[in-house]
Amino acid sequence: MWLYASHARRLVDRRLEEGFVRRVTTVYVGTVVLYASAVLLSLVDYRLGLAVCVGLTLIYLLPPKPPVYVRKSA
Repeated sequence: MWLYASHARRLVDRRLEEGFVRRVTTVYVGTVVLYASAVLLSLVDYRLGLAVCVGLTLIYLLPPKPPVYVRKSA
């Protein structure tokens, strides 16, 4: 959903800095990759997959970074 919303700023505030949107996209895509690796790890040992999932959940409990907006030139 984020990729759809952020592509060409369809549903994302246009005042957000491009770097901020790129960082959020990287985090979301990275999280999907880590969850997929947790599924594969669980085929080897369920505890490894569970540990990755719990770790990712704990990371999402951290407070989010505040959005960064484009500064208007004076």
